Amino acid sequence: MGPGKADLLDAIDAYGSISSAAKQMKMSYRRAWELVDVMNKCFKQPLVISSPGGHHGGGAHLSDFGRTTLKP
Repeated sequence: MGPGKADLLDAIDAYGSISSAAKQMKMSYRRAWELVDVMNKCFKQPLVISSPGGHHGGGAHLSDFGRTTLKP
């Protein structure tokens, strides 16, 4: 995993959603979502857990495994 993906994970953790993280990084939501999807598929456990938006809003957070993966 490169520094860009790690930065995206940090932003998701800080802002609580893929959309907000993408905006902060000046990245399209689609690109951010694709990166999250690739990262989740590359590991045996998901790094990011997301819930769909809608009336009550959605969000995303790092799994415990995702946080462990970011530690140096």
